[in-house]
This record gives sequence, C-alpha cells and structure tokens, in this order.
Amino acid sequence: MQSFEIAINYKPIPKIQIEAVGFYSIIQNVIDVGVIYQDPNAFNMVPVGSDIPGDWNGYWYFKNTPGDFSQIGTEISATYTSPRLSANISHALVAVASATAEQKGIAEAGGSMYLAEDGGSLHFKAYPENVTRLNMIAKPIKPLSLGFTSLIYSKWFSPSGSAADGGAIVNLSAEYQFNKTFSLSLVVKNILSEDALYPMNSNAGGPDVSPGTPAWE
Repeated sequence: MQSFEIAINYKPIPKIQIEAVGFYSIIQNVIDVGVIYQDPNAFNMVPVGSDIPGDWNGYWYFKNTPGDFSQIGTEISATYTSPRLSANISHALVAVASATAEQKGIAEAGGSMYLAEDGGSLHFKAYPENVTRLNMIAKPIKPLSLGFTSLIYSKWFSPSGSAADGGAIVNLSAEYQFNKTFSLSLVVKNILSEDALYPMNSNAGGPDVSPGTPAWE
C-alpha cells in the first residue's frame, strides 16, 4: 500500500485544539481469502495433501487477485481541555476512490474480502465508512470523575456482502478517588440498548457465517 497523508493542527486558544487529517491510499497486489466448503450433511471434505478440513467442514486459503483499488478519507477532531472538563469530538469518513475492472468484477461477483458492490457503487467491507465519536470527562469536585463516551457508526457491509444497520453506543462512568491507592468506579455500558450488529471480519466460512457481532459486546 502506498499512502499519502496531510495533517493540519490549529490551536485558536490554549484550551482548544483542532486537527484535520486527509489521506489517499493505493492498494496493489491484493491478497484475498478463498474458501472451500460443503454442507457436511451432503459431503464430508477429504484431506488435501497433509491438510485436513476444519471442524466446519472446509478450508480457507490465501489467493492473489489482479488489479488494484484506492481509498480516500479524512478525520476531523476538536479537543477541549480545562481542569474541570476534557472533551473530544471527532468524525471520520473513508470511501473507495477507485478500483480497476478486475477488482470491481470480483466485488460484483461477491468474491472480494475487502469490497462490496451496492447499487453500482463500491464500499468497504467489515467497517463503517462514517464514524462519529464523543468522549468527555468532567471533574465537578476533586475526588470525583464523571465520564461519557459515545460511538455512532453508519451502515456497513459484511464479508458476506449483506448490508447491516448502523448504530449508536453510549457508555457512562463514575470514579471516586478516596486516596492515592484506592478508588471506586461504576460503569454503565450501552445505555441506549443498541442491538445493531457491530462490524467484524467474520469467520472464513461454514454454515454459521455471521455478518457481525452485537453492538453491546
């Protein structure tokens, strides 16, 4: 991968810092993953040389694919810091900038580990293209810290090519520092009861190919 990046850092006042990063990457000699699988009720896979099939009745292997693709993206963040409050908000965006006919064809046929085709457009698999984060820590009194974290992500495409809904995860925390060696903390996760799947690159194959993992995990 060849990657080109430009970053800008701006501090209008001592308590506020703004950063912006843009990048463009070209991915060549793409190594993909292939799967050989059969329903064990219909056919038991046989050994291939010294290799034996997995307990899911299949094999996975690396394969070289022709062509290349490129991606473009940016992340913008702002940070505020004071003795009583620190906060950071950021938004990241990434998209497929281009793909050769070979890579596009593999994606359209559903055979790419990295790219999915949807309505004539190419998208990346296994992670959302839009992500917004907000993290805050407040200290109303010296021994007490209150925390807020949130993650909002757009719809994304699973390794099987299906589209999964985006979601929002919000966590709250509180910590009380009794002294230098003892503290007590309370964390409440997923207070919005988000149950949309969160991206993962799934297992290689088999009857239980999952598109993702529950967001609350």
